[in-house]
Amino acid sequence: MAHVHTAPGQIDYAVDVFVVYENKVLLRFHDKHDLWLAPGGHIELDELPEEAAVREVLEEVGLDVELVFEDSVPEEEAKDDDRQRELHLPSFTNVHYINESHRHLSFVYIARATTDKIIEPEGEEKSGGCIWLTKEELLAHPEVRPNIKRYALRALEVLAS
Repeated sequence: MAHVHTAPGQIDYAVDVFVVYENKVLLRFHDKHDLWLAPGGHIELDELPEEAAVREVLEEVGLDVELVFEDSVPEEEAKDDDRQRELHLPSFTNVHYINESHRHLSFVYIARATTDKIIEPEGEEKSGGCIWLTKEELLAHPEVRPNIKRYALRALEVLAS
């Protein structure tokens, strides 16, 4: 999706989703930044971070996912009422710099997939490919940044079968 803010120095809110299927975590090569990252992108002005996380995974890799939360918000409290809705905590948050005038405040989620069949939908910005990595493959991968490894390892730990 397009950037929500356009003025220099403003922060865009974003999501990153570490998707796990059968003890493997998904990474997507981001051509523009020359990095292995999780699927993700900008949160639109009319959506919640959790909604953006599910949407971005579907848009970028064609997977329907179920977000997995480590917090303890009771399900009955996490539902909409007339005035307030409790949101689940993301597994991580960070701020990262895209360039001198563009930053992202990112909510990092963990999700479970029901398949490992990647479909990069038509019209979506193409990536440099996707890979599913076991813990051992992730740790040995020389091009995955340490923070991405840390997030991916946590996703594997949370969803270990």
